[in-house]
Amino acid sequence: MPKKSVAPSVVIDHLSFSFADGTPVFSDLSLTFPSGFTALMGANGLGKSVLLRLIAGQLTPDTGHISVPSPPVVLPQDLTLQADTTVADLLGVTDVLAAIEELSRTDPAPEPDRVAELLEIIGDQWDAEDSACADLAAHGPVSLPAEPGTLRRAVSTLSGGEAMLVALVGLRRGQPQLTLLDEPSNNLDEGARSRLVESLSDWPGSVIVVTHDRALLRAAEHLVELKPARIRRGRPDGVVSETFGGWDARERVLTERQESAERRLARAQSDLRHEKQAREAEQARASRSAAQGRKAAENMPKILAQTLKRKAEANTADTRATRDARVGDAAAEVGAAREALKELISIDVNLPGTRVGAGTVVVSSIVPELVTGRIVADDGVPLPPGAPLTVRGPECVALSGPNGAGKSTLLEQVLPDASVPFGVLSQRTGSTAGEELDPDRSALENLLDRVPALTQGHARDVLAKLALRGERVHQSYGSLSGGERFRVDLARILAATPAPQLLVLDEPTNDLDLDSVEALASALADFGGALILVSHDTELLETVGVTRTWELVEPVTASEELS
Repeated sequence: MPKKSVAPSVVIDHLSFSFADGTPVFSDLSLTFPSGFTALMGANGLGKSVLLRLIAGQLTPDTGHISVPSPPVVLPQDLTLQADTTVADLLGVTDVLAAIEELSRTDPAPEPDRVAELLEIIGDQWDAEDSACADLAAHGPVSLPAEPGTLRRAVSTLSGGEAMLVALVGLRRGQPQLTLLDEPSNNLDEGARSRLVESLSDWPGSVIVVTHDRALLRAAEHLVELKPARIRRGRPDGVVSETFGGWDARERVLTERQESAERRLARAQSDLRHEKQAREAEQARASRSAAQGRKAAENMPKILAQTLKRKAEANTADTRATRDARVGDAAAEVGAAREALKELISIDVNLPGTRVGAGTVVVSSIVPELVTGRIVADDGVPLPPGAPLTVRGPECVALSGPNGAGKSTLLEQVLPDASVPFGVLSQRTGSTAGEELDPDRSALENLLDRVPALTQGHARDVLAKLALRGERVHQSYGSLSGGERFRVDLARILAATPAPQLLVLDEPTNDLDLDSVEALASALADFGGALILVSHDTELLETVGVTRTWELVEPVTASEELS
């Protein structure tokens, strides 16, 4: 479709917003979103999703103004829960197709007044069915046949990824001036993610996407990054923004800043050493001068000697004060230079009791009868039902396959055969092992509730290892960002008694910001137990160091069996 002319930008002017409980999110925030494909990024907990809801008009700012080219369209988050919705509904052609079908009836034929109504509904969309199928073929999920029968399928029969891609096709068919998407690539397999990137790169209007997905960030024309104005008592104190002309431009700017900060720190440390050396030299010179003065005073009148002594002591005190001030200034500059350097989040998953010995069998099971797929091992040979499935620690097994292939089903059938304590972190945080975390209680309280054996000090230590520190541990679980809730859930698993020696993580990077993703990948690479990772993030899998892969593929058809 041809790209439609749109207003140049979305403008946020002196925006302030707080939650109902008084927790501030934004204070006097001003920024501009360029036209085209813009990714909104930033650390967990800075309010990216809140800002998107403010732009959408779903929330009202306390003060300030938001200017948009037209009412934005928003992708619903509960597509697969809308049981009565069809693919045609998502594509926006249901009424037109129904009108064409009714108009084509001859027994009984519609009344003249009804004919006029139907013609008005149809307008110039007589090819709606062919057009919808063509758009579905061009931008929809590859797994979904682009044919008339597909248009009548219920959304509830589609995977989450399929439903999301179909809904996006429907949005772009409306030629929106502004589209808002919040983490659209979560839980998508590699093929669906590539389709999403391709679709957004040729979007008919402006689109703002909240994402941590590196593929989407690299594809975006512009990046708007939210950052804490400063960190106070472990939490952001104010939010500011910065706009970049794409991923490469941001990388260049950050590299230049990092190098400049490193040079500043090196200069500051050199100046501090110089000032300390100068102070020591001055102190040595003053000591020698005092000794010489005492010797000379032996041959002077007492009153003159005392006068000279007082003057020398005053000069020495002034010099010492000046040197101390210079050393203090130099030390302060070292501290400021260190603050200017980028501080990376540190995540530590190697808690006591999680390590297992090399070769230790942690899972000994068999290939179950899978309804939707079959397992292919590293050598490409399908594993028949009843074949052994074994995990030995420490190793990392990647479980891959398209959306809907049965990965979760496989884990449900295999994990009961684990011979060591294990922890499972599902895609929906707060629901591990069926236990709901209380959204109104703090992260610390939730952890203590779920792991009663923990002391408060130990619980804070566990949360700190997962980059939740200071006042953040006292914030209600429900008000934390998705990435922070993930870390609370991970803390709950790691702190369990007995400690898990097998971690099963299902799309763990979905809600994590970039620094957290890198920190988690590094931590998992050093984990002393066994891992089963369900992830479409190839960079994560490479960093962690996958030792084996279980791939779920489509079931064999009768013709394939014969061939």
